[in-house]
Amino acid sequence: MADVKGDLAGMCEPGGENPKVVQRVAELGLSGFEFKPSPVVFWDVFGEQGHPLRTTISEMGPLLLGRILNLNDTQRRVLTLVFKVADDNGMLLLDLKDLRAMLQYVGDNAVADHGIRQRFSRKRWRDPAPPAGNRATGRRDLFGEPALNIMDLIQTDGDGRGIVNILAADKLI
Repeated sequence: MADVKGDLAGMCEPGGENPKVVQRVAELGLSGFEFKPSPVVFWDVFGEQGHPLRTTISEMGPLLLGRILNLNDTQRRVLTLVFKVADDNGMLLLDLKDLRAMLQYVGDNAVADHGIRQRFSRKRWRDPAPPAGNRATGRRDLFGEPALNIMDLIQTDGDGRGIVNILAADKLI
């Protein structure tokens, strides 16, 4: 769930004595009923109000990244080529610095008479690998590692109750 106003954060606190809830518990004959907090994990793209929510450029892929960046058709084709070069050579694009370095590398190493469409292979490269960029920035960005694993969102607590995942979205809006 995305928490825009901060009201969902209250799920981690036990409920209060609401007269209607107390009446319903009595009607159902629930003995030993007690209010309990829900198990909650808070996520935050900025890493300030919860666990940092991150993904890598490689995991995002050229299609979704092109849409997020609002690229035109030519820019999307170049981005797709850059991803292909990285994929063909087993290189991960972790963050925007890696993407920038790979774009620069592909541009610098394209054969002039074939332009950007030149097919790259490891033996045509002058360097053993393109520069990876500086990954130790300390910034709290969406792009970087550790990337979110979908299994992080499907967990239970010690009592077997499902953990509620809340995205702190007040700054995103």
